[in-house]
Amino acid sequence: MEIINVYPKELHIKLELSESELNNVLDFLNNCEAKLDLKDEKQRIAHDFVTKEFFPALDKLSEEIKRMR
Repeated sequence: MEIINVYPKELHIKLELSESELNNVLDFLNNCEAKLDLKDEKQRIAHDFVTKEFFPALDKLSEEIKRMR
């Protein structure tokens, strides 16, 4: 086997948030209403990511932090 090339598929970003900043993001997401055209693929992908992955992951993290206290 020969590896010809290795390259990143996508840029990844590491983000640091304080607990209060995390809670601010969660409060915002809990109370915002998005008006998207879900027929538009880009908007649908963004909607699905935020509602099915991003928000639930942050919400789970917040709950884990609360249990640690």
